[in-house]
Amino acid sequence: MYEFDIPDMSCNHCIAAITTAIRTVDPDATADIDLAKRTAIVTSKTDPQRIEAAIQHAGFASSHRSV
Repeated sequence: MYEFDIPDMSCNHCIAAITTAIRTVDPDATADIDLAKRTAIVTSKTDPQRIEAAIQHAGFASSHRSV
């Protein structure tokens, strides 16, 4: 499980884009996205750097840490 800080996230469209990006690299991933905290907690067996790269490719700055 990984937590991603996504400071540029500001709306439901952002949540949808980030969820799509995460599921592109891991279709089985689950993402609990908190818009108020601008974080996403992702449960996945995929390398977190691949997930972070997908989020960034979708246009959002992000950083991660293990939870």
